[in-house]
Amino acid sequence: MAKHTGKQQRIALTSAAADVLFDSKENDETGHVPRLDITLLNQGPQGIQGVQGIPGIAGPQGATGLAGPIGPQGLPGIQGVTGPAGAPGATGPQGPPVSFQGAWSSATAYSTGDAVFYNGSSFISLLNSNLNNQPSTSPAQWSLLAQQGAVGATGAIGATGLQGPIGLTGATGATGPTGPTGPMGATGATGATGLQGPPVTFKGTWSSSTVYAVGDAIFENGTSYIALAANLAVDPATDVSGSGGTWAVLAQKGATGATGAAGSTGPQGPIGLTGAVGAVGPAGPTGAIGATGATGAQGAQGPPVTFRGTWSSSTTYTIGDAVFESGTSYIAVVSNTAVDPATNVSGSGGIWAVLARAGSSSTVSVGTTTTGASGTSAVVTNSGTSSAAVLNFTIPQGPAGATGPAGATGATGPVGTNGSGVNAITFTMKFFNPGPPAVAGTTFFLSPLASSSSVSTTSNVVIASANGANFSVMPVACTMSALNVGINNYNAPASDTTTITIYKNLAATAMTCSGTTNGNTSVCRDTTHVFSVAAGDRITIAFVETDINPFNKVTVSLVCQ
Repeated sequence: MAKHTGKQQRIALTSAAADVLFDSKENDETGHVPRLDITLLNQGPQGIQGVQGIPGIAGPQGATGLAGPIGPQGLPGIQGVTGPAGAPGATGPQGPPVSFQGAWSSATAYSTGDAVFYNGSSFISLLNSNLNNQPSTSPAQWSLLAQQGAVGATGAIGATGLQGPIGLTGATGATGPTGPTGPMGATGATGATGLQGPPVTFKGTWSSSTVYAVGDAIFENGTSYIALAANLAVDPATDVSGSGGTWAVLAQKGATGATGAAGSTGPQGPIGLTGAVGAVGPAGPTGAIGATGATGAQGAQGPPVTFRGTWSSSTTYTIGDAVFESGTSYIAVVSNTAVDPATNVSGSGGIWAVLARAGSSSTVSVGTTTTGASGTSAVVTNSGTSSAAVLNFTIPQGPAGATGPAGATGATGPVGTNGSGVNAITFTMKFFNPGPPAVAGTTFFLSPLASSSSVSTTSNVVIASANGANFSVMPVACTMSALNVGINNYNAPASDTTTITIYKNLAATAMTCSGTTNGNTSVCRDTTHVFSVAAGDRITIAFVETDINPFNKVTVSLVCQ
């Protein structure tokens, strides 16, 4: 053994045959790992190959090595070819029907497909037994059907015009200019497309005499409604406010603007001459127009409408096209060409529907003039309607004048002829329309004293029959002053116009009136076309109607004074 002391040491071995075992230990002061170098100085001859030794016993299985680190991510492969398109899927089942239930109520249990109105938007129920789930905060129970648009900003109020000078008696000062319209508000976001609802048919202004079907839409007092059930004479506003379930709001009327201040009362007119009625003082100036009210909330989204201007027979119109004809607007229900809207609607053709009907003209007439107590104020009342005003005046009496001297006694007049002893004659009659097989437009003639169960289609078609049953003879001379007629359609309702005309001595007079019924009652009168009759004149009632199918009872009163 040689011990290393920091210096390199070498060992030389020479042997003809030897078994050598070397063991080297390295001092910890060296700068390399333990190492033993052996150099043979002379090579001996190669010995004979020994017999192969017996294989050693296999050593025990070594312990499994630790897993190596994960290799880096490989590059992505090339995009594969797009596969063929799959076969179309089967058509889904029919969705539930939409049922309009009006304004949402926390006390109502809604079913799948029920539609409600809440805070200006419409929602549809997604499940049954949907109770007390607020639509706007319950997306699992409700889905938005039509979203309320944002309210536009209110335009600035225009400056009030100067007070016009007081003109001659009764004239009104000029009205100041109207302020400019404010800018339109931004359009609200479009809501999700709702489920297909029932077909909507625009029927114009609501009428108590019209039978409405499911889906019929009408206009009443600024608000549009849609019928949820077939009905007759069910007022939409009353039904919706009372949760009747027959109508639902389609588009709600905006709030009414504030009322303008009332104008000051005009001065009292001067007192007239003794005993005569004093003249009415000039009317006070009209008060300033009140500020325009804020625009109401936007209603639910309706079907698309395209305004096409004045109707033309050479234009092809599609569903939703709106036109203007003779003061009335119409909307196309189906595509059409050269179909006149007014003629089609009046004939119930189903091609056009009224969108906005022309307003009726108004009339003003003077009714009664009454003398009031001295010292009281003049009073004017309207006993008519807003479109047909009848003004009644009460004028205070002036102070009594001094009594004038008595006039001389006049000469005695001649003795008058004896009167008839009759102040007035009233003829009253009633009858039922004939019905089939009578033909609409046929004129029937009856006595003003007739009281029959039904008009005869044989004996009443001529003005004077063999038995004289179709006229009455006047017993005295008088003035025919009033015709009063009442018609009631008590069964088989349908639109039917009944006309009554008075005949004198087999010839028609100008005294006539007409009434139209459709499941209701209608009255008419004529006090304008008065005429005189002599004793012995023959008077006949002529009756004609436009539809013989409705069951009508007619009552006629004829006054001669």
